[in-house]
Amino acid sequence: MGLLFSWRLGIGTFDTNTGEFSNLATLGKNSKGIDYNPDTGEIIHCRPDYKDSRTYRVRSLTEKDRIMKGGKWYRARWFIHNTFSYPIE
Repeated sequence: MGLLFSWRLGIGTFDTNTGEFSNLATLGKNSKGIDYNPDTGEIIHCRPDYKDSRTYRVRSLTEKDRIMKGGKWYRARWFIHNTFSYPIE
């Protein structure tokens, strides 16, 4: 997958092996909290609604958005246990 990043046109990737940048999705501006789930391949992100810096939905590039009316999210992250970086207790 490479490294994910947001920029003025949406979501991009950076391949650390080749040093190449590529555009993954053109979404407009202000996407935040981009995260990739290696188990499902799903990429989620947040984009502010209107003039507020938060949103009531977590957006997905491949699945349905997760909506919580009245919620205020700023960033989205998957909760995935990294067994390579710390021990399982």
